[in-house]
Amino acid sequence: MRNAPIQRLFLLRLVFEPSAADYRRFGPRYESLATCLRDAGWDATIVVSREERRSAVAELVVRVLDPADDATLDALIATLATNVSEALPRLPQPRGRVVIYGLDRQVLRIVEVTS
Repeated sequence: MRNAPIQRLFLLRLVFEPSAADYRRFGPRYESLATCLRDAGWDATIVVSREERRSAVAELVVRVLDPADDATLDALIATLATNVSEALPRLPQPRGRVVIYGLDRQVLRIVEVTS
């Protein structure tokens, strides 16, 4: 009887970067999102950004700290889609977006989030 090959499970490391102002107001929402992602098998942490970003929509920056193929990014987006709408501080605007950056600071995906 042959042994099946051992598969290594690799947790993709992610960092959420809310602005300092957003984190002060909505920190528990971001913490809840990170917990949801960790529960779903992602290695998610939060680092409050020192940069102040201005946008017409609420924006959440996600940095992927490991190489990720399209299937992995699709799985990440699917996980975010079920959890991020409650985390984005979108008041008074009714929509937001998640911008996913890769290792080289290149934008990998932009996901629009509506209520």
